[in-house]
Amino acid sequence: MKAAAAVSHIDESYLDDLELTDEDPRVFKYVRKQFRESLKDDWPRYKIEVGEGQEKRIFLVGKPVWTAFWLFGRGTRGYVALDVKTRRFAFLKDCWRPFYEGVAQEGQYLDMLNQAADDDSPMGVPTVIAHGDVAAQVTKSVQYAKKWIAEAKKEFHALRETDRSTASASGSRSDKRDRDTALDSAKETGGDGDEQTEHRVYVHYRIAFKDVCLPFTAIRSSRQLVRCLYHCISTHSAAYEKLRLLHRDISAGNVIILPALSSEVDEKGKKTVTWVGILTDWELAKVVPEPDMSGKLKETPRQPERTGTWQFMSVEYIRNHPRQPVSVADELESFFHVLLFYAVRLLRHNIQDVRFFVSEYFDSFTVVDGVRRDCSTAKATAMQSGVVRRAGGQSLSLYISTARARRLPTHI
Repeated sequence: MKAAAAVSHIDESYLDDLELTDEDPRVFKYVRKQFRESLKDDWPRYKIEVGEGQEKRIFLVGKPVWTAFWLFGRGTRGYVALDVKTRRFAFLKDCWRPFYEGVAQEGQYLDMLNQAADDDSPMGVPTVIAHGDVAAQVTKSVQYAKKWIAEAKKEFHALRETDRSTASASGSRSDKRDRDTALDSAKETGGDGDEQTEHRVYVHYRIAFKDVCLPFTAIRSSRQLVRCLYHCISTHSAAYEKLRLLHRDISAGNVIILPALSSEVDEKGKKTVTWVGILTDWELAKVVPEPDMSGKLKETPRQPERTGTWQFMSVEYIRNHPRQPVSVADELESFFHVLLFYAVRLLRHNIQDVRFFVSEYFDSFTVVDGVRRDCSTAKATAMQSGVVRRAGGQSLSLYISTARARRLPTHI
């Protein structure tokens, strides 16, 4: 589909009503490159509406620059989009957000954060252009699951009644095995009378951000890594201290970099580029209630599943969910795991097989009591002993460069 054909039915009055800004019109080279690569000839191009009512905006997109390929999750897709009203590039996220009482839209949390920002406590979060749920698009898997469980329970009770009525009449071992097998099958499909079964409901949601950022994999030195992650930790601290807002999904994919032209100039009289760490993806955030008179927090988890990304969850949260919700201490530990994740991937160290270490530390798990999934042994040992060890038992050593980090070339 050609771009002209895709947007031919857009209201002409909207196209003519441009929103001019006094911002620097120059665009970073990496943004232009990503948008150009999204315009593949064999990929359709779309006109996407974001927002609700008078705040609705129109964006043009091609192929997503990031897609969640796994079956479970929120089905997130990210686009480098063109804002029709401003003719500026933006980043558009399309996902299915968890729909629970007390869980607000990500854009609402970001509005709170931007309003609370000041010179002393700047918020390193994305700037929202528009956001909103997509016209009553809600997942229906819960309805099917409840119907399936009800049928399984009905079958379970029918088999149990049949078993009772024929128990005295049939003494055959094979008949008893068949009945036991049928009963076990009905139990496995939800017919055991368990009323605590929970299923997530998701709502289709879109949000557009002003800036197209870089991933942390663009980091060029240990100095940049630590500095950008420090920006994210500072944002996390300000959000909690000012709004008592916890992010609850600190992970490698939710820390990004915003390049910007500095007001300072180098020895050649040219402006340099600064990198600022941005903490993004606030859709699972939660306002923590104030403590009671005794100093205790009256807080319970809102969602039946663990909240966050498995690889970066704290050891205590994994082991105590759902009795204990995510805390500040858990989030700070998650920041450490993010730092370690990028350090072993981007910096010099004494680990020979990085892929094995990442899999062993972040992805693997142990099983407790035959049913409960626990974190990896490597992560638990590191948090208990304070030492990260590589294969063979030797401690991890990072070779930190003290040289000034190379600046990002000003390709704009």
